[in-house]
Amino acid sequence: MKMDSKLLLLIAIAGLSGGCAMFDTSEEDPLPPPAPAKPTTVPAEVDVSTAGGLLYEIFVAFPRRVVDMTTGTTATDAVIRMESPQADVRRSGINDLVDRPFGKQSPYTERYAQIAEFDDDPVVRATAIRALNRSRDGVALKTFTAGLADDDVMVRLESAKALSNVPDAQAIAPLLKTVNTAAENVDVRIAAAEALRHYRSLEVARTLVNLLGERDFGLAWQARQSLRFMTSADQRYDQTAWLNYLSSISWQ
Repeated sequence: MKMDSKLLLLIAIAGLSGGCAMFDTSEEDPLPPPAPAKPTTVPAEVDVSTAGGLLYEIFVAFPRRVVDMTTGTTATDAVIRMESPQADVRRSGINDLVDRPFGKQSPYTERYAQIAEFDDDPVVRATAIRALNRSRDGVALKTFTAGLADDDVMVRLESAKALSNVPDAQAIAPLLKTVNTAAENVDVRIAAAEALRHYRSLEVARTLVNLLGERDFGLAWQARQSLRFMTSADQRYDQTAWLNYLSSISWQ
């Protein structure tokens, strides 16, 4: 699996300095930042002086620290597991990291993108794309678009789901190809139809109208929802009514 030399150095430093501390319950970022001026501690997710911040600390942050203490599952341990030769261990490491606020930021998102592209295990690739989706990482748009053409259905599904949350105009053509491919997995086509709701154009709208006649009701239902989102109108499953409506509105 290919890996950027800078990230390799960061992870190596983390392993040497932190190790897998059994009772290290701090929420410090185990990877040093790319620039020395960047703080090494986790950015504050909430202000504990507020009611919402206090509730977060009581019901989310503190229980997580307790679990970390009793299980030995620390952030540094998650980094080490993310680089394991075992696919299931790599997947668990990614999931543990992205559960933490700093795990949704660089350089972690950069590493997720590398894993999504180069890991030889499809479940790990799909997990990395899901982590990028959860991070709402706009830099990963190319990764999501490329994932639509992956050989594995799980990777294509996670990529389509990600593009539903992080739209990219460059993804329109691949998404249209996905929904129009009858041999594609229906869940992937449904996710692509959902993602297309962000692109208000006559071509996209007509493609969604064509899906209203699909035998799989889930796909037809999602096409209708995307059309409603796009136009603020509803012609139900009447393709003729939809086409007449689409020709009557402005697409500027």
